[in-house]
Amino acid sequence: MFVDVNNLLDLNPDVPPNRQTISISSSRNDHSFLLHHFLTLYIKNNYNVCFLALEQSYGHFNNVATKLGANLNAAKTKKQLIFIEGLKHFGDVFLTDKSTELVEQGSWHTHTAIHA
Repeated sequence: MFVDVNNLLDLNPDVPPNRQTISISSSRNDHSFLLHHFLTLYIKNNYNVCFLALEQSYGHFNNVATKLGANLNAAKTKKQLIFIEGLKHFGDVFLTDKSTELVEQGSWHTHTAIHA
């Protein structure tokens, strides 16, 4: 996919590194192309992938992967891909009846500020 990235990291695109954890983080620049590169690389080579997305949805990654020649839906069906939408699950914690119970019990403090 990205020949220069593969060369820089000394990767063979036909045989990606096995039994390695790849962690990508960025604070000032958008490095999402690396996420798409590695996700597609491993799926196309039939590796099992556990992917924790903290910024974009599954739909976003699926659309990009489709354009790059990988089928995430098929990978999920084959149990080749475990895709965790971190922000969705994080939001579910705060939008459930449990969070309401915590507020009502006083276990969770709320603060409202009104600025005039």
